[in-house]
Amino acid sequence: MITQEWLKTYFKYMKGNLYQIKNYNQSTTTRKLFKPVGCLDDGYLITIIEGKKFRVSHLIWLYKKGTLPPKGKILDHKNLKRNDNRIVNLRLATRAENNRNRDGFKRVSKFKGVSKNSQSKNFAATIAVDRKKIHIGSFDTEEKAAVAYNKAARKFHGKFARLNKIK
Repeated sequence: MITQEWLKTYFKYMKGNLYQIKNYNQSTTTRKLFKPVGCLDDGYLITIIEGKKFRVSHLIWLYKKGTLPPKGKILDHKNLKRNDNRIVNLRLATRAENNRNRDGFKRVSKFKGVSKNSQSKNFAATIAVDRKKIHIGSFDTEEKAAVAYNKAARKFHGKFARLNKIK
């Protein structure tokens, strides 16, 4: 099992990257020293240490915090960039919290949580809370519906709310 002490012996964290500074296994390590560790896998930087695959973000968390994410918690990238592993961009989250911090899906409206009612021509604002869809209200403009969604997102999702950018 990799520990913080072991990691700090062979790696260095600088500006969101992990650098290998010493070989830990002379017979099998071919990694170049003093280069950022990792290759992209589904947007995340991953690396293999002693035959085990790790997300670089998890190793950075271990390096800085002394432990891997506990059971039931995952690492959330606050800015949604999976390969931005600066410690200030990482936080522990439950799966539900992590799901709150994501962009909306492509839809008719340009705002998350907003859809157009084709019959009434109004815009509906909705939000998902604990796997339940809550109707916030109907509005005559997309922007008003987006403002209402943002208010509800702050209330229900707190620091994990992904807010609409409204001009």
